[in-house]
Amino acid sequence: MEKPSLSLNFLHLLCLPFFLSLQSTQAQLLSVAQTVPALYVFGDSIVDSGNNLNTVVNASYLPYGYDFPSPASGRFTNGKTVADMLGLLLNLSLSIPLWASEIDKSGTTIEGFNYASATAGILPDTGCELWGNTWGMQEQIALFNKTVENYLPRQIKNPEELSKYLSRSIFVISVGSNDYLYNYLQPRYCTARRKYDMYTFGDLLMSELEKQLKDLYELGARKIVLFELGPIGCFPMVRKKGEQNARCDEDLNTMLTVFNGKLYYKLTDIASSLVGTTFIIAQTFKLIYDMVENPFEYGLNDATETCCVVEEKGARLCVPGKLPCDERHSYLFWDQFHLTEAANKIVASKCLNESSICTPMGSVEPEGQAASGQPPIFTAFSTLG
Repeated sequence: MEKPSLSLNFLHLLCLPFFLSLQSTQAQLLSVAQTVPALYVFGDSIVDSGNNLNTVVNASYLPYGYDFPSPASGRFTNGKTVADMLGLLLNLSLSIPLWASEIDKSGTTIEGFNYASATAGILPDTGCELWGNTWGMQEQIALFNKTVENYLPRQIKNPEELSKYLSRSIFVISVGSNDYLYNYLQPRYCTARRKYDMYTFGDLLMSELEKQLKDLYELGARKIVLFELGPIGCFPMVRKKGEQNARCDEDLNTMLTVFNGKLYYKLTDIASSLVGTTFIIAQTFKLIYDMVENPFEYGLNDATETCCVVEEKGARLCVPGKLPCDERHSYLFWDQFHLTEAANKIVASKCLNESSICTPMGSVEPEGQAASGQPPIFTAFSTLG
């Protein structure tokens, strides 16, 4: 598929500082900016910034990107993703899609790249039968390996400096939802449901994810933020398939909480063995669930309908060319699976400011952070490397 035309100079113009309103937080952001040189993003369509592959699931058309500086940016929302928001709130760059490195032959862009791919999963076969060619997590890590070996040395020639740069960079991962939606819950195309119950399937995902995290560690990653799976049973794509009262599918949500519980304990386990690494788990399941149940408390008015007009068949994405809702700032859901920019901003802001949402584990212990007077995530990002 042809990539959208977007110059690196324009991309850099988009990467302007984006500060929180409180002055104390601004000082913390400046402190972080001095130590964190880049943002690297992995996962699925929740954080995909435009790595459009040979698949029917892509966001390279309006109304996707309706409120982004460059419309139809490839992001599955009206504006910025949660990874974009995290980067901007930390005074870093927007996540630049990997294909941008292909037009930057000099290797001057070292603020990080985005490898995320719509429909990707932890397992290599997730999404493939349904949607075609997808970069799964293992392939994304292989592409990052090429970045480390072939691209970054053009600008960072000293191996020790390159290692230091990678250890100070932030790695954001949001993956796993599609392993359920487009693998485990698709017995017509995949065999996983016949082989595993939800607990042993969760164990399989954790085993594969552990290998992938260790591969990233071997490539130099030390600051890794992993997002929980959201309450997809409450998302429009699931609720609209049910009765008129549109209740959440709590059976599906239970499967996802099994994964989230295993993720927490897996990160606790491997954090102790990967020296110098801090994992930050973004425990966003309860947050988004509460946004569904109590949208007004978050400044939102609608937590059931989609802001864009959605296709009735196929991937159920936004209908091309149809205008979205007017009050996009008050909607939780952009399409049937993805949040609006306004909701992404809420999630990112709470991750940075509330230890109950984003908690570090590993080199920076949560118990030792209260004395710093900073949210735990700031301490983790500003002291490592």
